[in-house]
Amino acid sequence: MTEASSPETEPQPDVAPRDADPVAKTNGKDHDDVAQVARLAEARLRIVEQLEKRIVGQKDVIELMLISLFARGHGLFVGVPGLAKT
Repeated sequence: MTEASSPETEPQPDVAPRDADPVAKTNGKDHDDVAQVARLAEARLRIVEQLEKRIVGQKDVIELMLISLFARGHGLFVGVPGLAKT
């Protein structure tokens, strides 16, 4: 601060309220996160149910694969030959 300025005369930055939802402002829609998580959980259960009919003894692999898919990430399957990783 200089001698001519005081806290009362300094401009205040524009601050958004803490409860403002930046995601809702970007696309104009309200999001129901709880409903989205519930749909994702239901989809996960159905997918696991179907995969476990064909893939036996690989629950950890299935869970990690689904996490990667749901997070829109990448996964690398590593294992011994003959386990249908492709």
